[in-house]
Amino acid sequence: STPLPLVWKHRKGVCQDFAHVALSILRTAGLPARYVCGYIEAAPPRKTESGKKLIGAAATHAWVEVLVPGMEWVALDPTNRKMLDERYVTVSFGRDARDAAPLRGTFKGSGGQKMSAKVLMERLEE
Repeated sequence: STPLPLVWKHRKGVCQDFAHVALSILRTAGLPARYVCGYIEAAPPRKTESGKKLIGAAATHAWVEVLVPGMEWVALDPTNRKMLDERYVTVSFGRDARDAAPLRGTFKGSGGQKMSAKVLMERLEE
C-alpha cells in the first residue's frame, strides 16, 4: 500500500490507494465511510459511461461507501470516478483494506507453496 501523501502528490496508485484517499477525505468531512473489496464483472461493456476503460474488471477491486444523511450507504468508485452499477459485486467491507481482506486465513506447509484464487462471474436471468 502506497503512503497517502505519495498518492496525493503523484496522483498515481492502485484502487486500494484511491479508496483510502477517498476514505480520508470523506471521514475528514465528518461523513461515515467504509472500505469495500469485491469484483467488477468483466463481460462487455468494459467501459464507463464516459467511454473510458473500466479499471479493475476481472480482478479484485476496491471502492468506498459513504453513509449520506437521510439515505443509505452510497457506493463510489474513486478509481473509475463513478457511482457503482450492477456490474460490481461486494465481497467484504470494513474500516480499511486490512479490515476488509477478501481472503483471510493461515496455512501451514513448506515454503514452496503458492496461493491463487480464480473467480467466475455469471450473470443470471431474473
